[in-house]
Amino acid sequence: MPQLPRPYRVILLAPVLELSPQDRVVNGRVADLLGALVGNFLVRHPTVALPDPDMQHFHDGLGNAVAERKLFNRTVGDFFQNILGQEFGGNRRDEVFWLELALDPQRAPTAKLVTLRAGQQQPDAFAAIGGPMLSQMLQHCFDQWMQARGLPPSPDPFPQFAVQDFMNAARVLVQSDQGNETGGDMARFFDSFQGPLFPAFVRAGWKMMIMNDLHRRLNARSLQQMPHSPPARRIDWLYRSNEGKADIAEMKQISQSAPNWSFPYMALRGKGVSDDEAVRNQFMAVALTPSNDGAWMNLAHAFDKTGRYDAAYRIADRMIDNDPADAGLYLSAVGFMRGAEREGDTFREAVMRHRMMMRQAQEGSLNVEGFTQVQAGEFYVAIAHYDVGRIDEAIALGEKAIGEDDGQRLQWQQKQLKEWRSSPQALGLGYAREGHFRGDPARVVEGYGRAQPDCAGDAARLVDAHVALGDEQVAAIAFAHMHALKHTVWHPVGRLAGVRALIAGGEPLHTAFDHLQTVLLRERDAPIEIEVDRLLRLAATRPLAEWEGFVQVREQSGAGRLARMAARDTADFVPGAERSQPVLRALRLGTAAPFDPSSVAALKASFEGVPPERLTAVDQYFAARTEPTLAVADALCIDWARALAPDDEQGAPVRMAEMLLYFAHALGRYLAATRQAPSVLAGGYRRLANLALSAIANGSGRCAAATCAGCSRPSRPTRRAWTRGSSSRGCCASSASGAWRRARATCGA
Repeated sequence: MPQLPRPYRVILLAPVLELSPQDRVVNGRVADLLGALVGNFLVRHPTVALPDPDMQHFHDGLGNAVAERKLFNRTVGDFFQNILGQEFGGNRRDEVFWLELALDPQRAPTAKLVTLRAGQQQPDAFAAIGGPMLSQMLQHCFDQWMQARGLPPSPDPFPQFAVQDFMNAARVLVQSDQGNETGGDMARFFDSFQGPLFPAFVRAGWKMMIMNDLHRRLNARSLQQMPHSPPARRIDWLYRSNEGKADIAEMKQISQSAPNWSFPYMALRGKGVSDDEAVRNQFMAVALTPSNDGAWMNLAHAFDKTGRYDAAYRIADRMIDNDPADAGLYLSAVGFMRGAEREGDTFREAVMRHRMMMRQAQEGSLNVEGFTQVQAGEFYVAIAHYDVGRIDEAIALGEKAIGEDDGQRLQWQQKQLKEWRSSPQALGLGYAREGHFRGDPARVVEGYGRAQPDCAGDAARLVDAHVALGDEQVAAIAFAHMHALKHTVWHPVGRLAGVRALIAGGEPLHTAFDHLQTVLLRERDAPIEIEVDRLLRLAATRPLAEWEGFVQVREQSGAGRLARMAARDTADFVPGAERSQPVLRALRLGTAAPFDPSSVAALKASFEGVPPERLTAVDQYFAARTEPTLAVADALCIDWARALAPDDEQGAPVRMAEMLLYFAHALGRYLAATRQAPSVLAGGYRRLANLALSAIANGSGRCAAATCAGCSRPSRPTRRAWTRGSSSRGCCASSASGAWRRARATCGA
């Protein structure tokens, strides 16, 4: 049997129950108790990943909570099919299952585990008949299932209990619920409960409830009964962590004992965990439970701490789509975008998110802590003004957003506002930043002479100002100073400005390319491809020998991947590279695979309402520009935008279709060119692919899904070409599939 993927993601749905009439009131607690038992049974399994039942609201196929059901049969209708579609689709389950139990004392007990795998039409059933030990029946059902799937056995068997023990536990849970609703004491129900079901009883009883002293005492009893239980150990760790008495090493041990349980990984961040290790842990949590929005946001914050701001922003943007009522997500999205230091995008994001928050707050659909988060969202608009040097507007907007200081709320915002009003540093930064956006480099230099740059964006503006003033060598010195202050070490904006200065200032090419390759390797998520192409085109003014020397240095140091990256850049931008032995040796070209124009036929056929002559013009655009010269490559990247349809309401769908076709042509042709002899025309295709992708991402409006349905189904020859080309870094070549996904997401396909 082939090796199963790890993790093997499953989900337990609500049970189908046959109970006596008097026990039907306890059906909800029967479901919770079964969830706790199955969760404890599988939590330490080496392969199976089950979402924590503590966070799961059991439901049936009719859309009702199991505690509210009147019917005890599962109707496989449209609603249930939608549930399966969600689990197998967005939640990426490999299998769903549920238990069907007959627990009426007037009949012999029966148990059946019913499972469905992705793409399976009819469910599988694993049955057990007998009794009165219900635990043995459940064990037998799951043993059959694991054997059928080729899964190893679980290290934790079900505790021994009879049907009567199980039903009694469910009845006591219902009694405790009723006592809690009437203001009674729940402790007597839990303290008096005994037996092997106690750990599951406590876990089911405290589902989604606030931690308190009673829960801590009961959890300690569970630990005495099951010392190795990861859920009980985790709860104990959380209580001690709140008191400052927990060691993060203990949580690491819990995660090792339950390698496919996401909750321990979610806790492995912050103090005692390195930033890179935190990213790995949150990646594990997301891989185990893709439907857990909390795990995704933990990963976003881990990305933010390691400088991967664009990846963090994309997660937050997706989470807002999933839960538009969560006000905190809007603030996180703006914060992540601000970290990317693209001031225009940050300004747009701050205004857009604040408007969304205000609209939902007025409709009463926004989950907020009072009105504080909406005020914080409005203050981000003020911050966006401050970041572009509009300090007077920032102060006015900030005052309007947060009002007077009450000493309690919005203290970080109040501190920022006070600095804007009184700090010479803030005034100097505002003066320099506004000069940059007004195109006044002398004012930028003067402003940063009065106020120390405090971020990568400031460092880049200072370096670029010196270049604009013709002081390229001073610009290189300014970059060295900013680099020593760590302003350009961890952010692509600062490093790329430094590369610009080093190339323009006549510094050795290898010095600039060291920084460039650092950015390319580190910033896999940032949209920097267009700027990288511009820098490489600027560096093409240097002799081929300098490029060859850099490739050889990388080869001699054993950095084969870096040598191939440098050779690919040389082949794409420097004339004569086709005759360079160091470049050809590093590229290791394989069998040539020319671009097949028919590979974009499926995409063209998917466009609706687009005049055929517009699409034919795109094909002819590339057919007429095949001369391998820098002049043709440069024109290829300039002339295409002039032929696009107007960017208005009527022309937008046609314009979007044209941009998608330009992108598909350029990307396919570029990746085919990476298998052929070097040509600067490949660099033209590369630059055009990145420009088209950027235009798609920034296009006005969203084209109809039917207009670009072919985006999701690139033809097989094109897919093969992209796969072959993905081994070389060149701009989009290293992330062709990611670029395609970004294009699809942007245009709404």
